Amino acid sequence: MNIVLSGRHRTSFAEDLAAHRGECHENDADYARLILRISLNTLKKCLEPDPARPLSLKRQTLIAICTSAGLDPARYGLNVKLPSRGREYGAYTKADFGFMAGRYLLHRRSFLTGSNINRSLLEIRWNDREQCLSFQERIRYRSDGGVPQQFEYNGEIFMHRDRVLMSMLSNDAGELRMIMSHTPNRPAGRARSAFKLHGVMLTHGFPRGYFQPVVSAVQIESVPASATISVDKACRTIAPGDPDFDRLGHDLKHAEEHATIMTPLLQRKLARPAG
Repeated sequence: MNIVLSGRHRTSFAEDLAAHRGECHENDADYARLILRISLNTLKKCLEPDPARPLSLKRQTLIAICTSAGLDPARYGLNVKLPSRGREYGAYTKADFGFMAGRYLLHRRSFLTGSNINRSLLEIRWNDREQCLSFQERIRYRSDGGVPQQFEYNGEIFMHRDRVLMSMLSNDAGELRMIMSHTPNRPAGRARSAFKLHGVMLTHGFPRGYFQPVVSAVQIESVPASATISVDKACRTIAPGDPDFDRLGHDLKHAEEHATIMTPLLQRKLARPAG
């Protein structure tokens, strides 16, 4: 079944699609194939602004374009419902980011003193029901005060494909926790290559006897698919003198200074005497 756009609706559709096209950095061929998932010829036909030439598209093609570009069919006089699942997470597909499914080690500095590094186990999988990636983070460590800690967080992963950003949001009875980072490059072959992500965590901590907002840089590194590692072995506190401490401390320092914007660090650099 084809849908035909003509007159001002055809012009508005072309203008809105051109505006979205202008926000993306890909060339026309990649924009059509990777973002809209249509052919280059179809893209060129859609962008023609001539209202005298009606635009005829298959229903599923129009839905794919509107969903991927965030266009509202009602604006073009159409009574077409777009798929709701997955849209709120960025409308990405399993083909786009399914390669991220797997296990990861997540590192951050301890909240009380910052002198130790805590490691948790992060698992990412494709969620068929929500049509997006979901995550589960399992935490086992001993706090700087010597108290054993054990938590689990889970939720869905939001993606902004144009800005290559990803956010992992969990909601535990109204307590929100979010990890933000860039997205990794798509692997060239079928096998997922090892990679690291750097970003920031926004959560609530209890370092002073009451809950406070906490911001911490994070480093995430992939675990080889062939590796077998238990939660108890993966999750731990990494203290100075540990073989991994210097490497991870260097990575977190890089994240704090370059991969994220930490305004207190900026202010301290400005206040530091020259020379």
